[in-house]
Amino acid sequence: LTGFEIRDDYARLINAFPSQLMNIQRADNGSDAEGQVNNVELMNGMTDVLDINHEVRLGSVEHPDGHEFFWPDQVLAIGENGEGDYYAIDLAGEYTGVLFFDHQLVEFEEITESLDEYVELLQESFAA
Repeated sequence: LTGFEIRDDYARLINAFPSQLMNIQRADNGSDAEGQVNNVELMNGMTDVLDINHEVRLGSVEHPDGHEFFWPDQVLAIGENGEGDYYAIDLAGEYTGVLFFDHQLVEFEEITESLDEYVELLQESFAA
């Protein structure tokens, strides 16, 4: 889909997905109304990852400065926040952490320096 090899750290993460993230609910009240972290912020199903990457590559979005933005080939979406923004990794190796794509600003920001740090961030953010 991307033309790039999957990063080793991401392959290891998916093959040994953290059990703590498998049952963490996204809702503050612990209900499953908003789904689980492993189905949204860090998808552990490869079919889901493939689907979300098809979604981001369907077309273009308008950048605030007026030009068309197309999802970069080297960026693999690995999750979303449910509000139109995405979490991604750079397969070309320019960024080693997790990128956050803000759909309103139409830009990426590196939010962690590694995938491990991203997992820790999710555990802290959604732990009961």
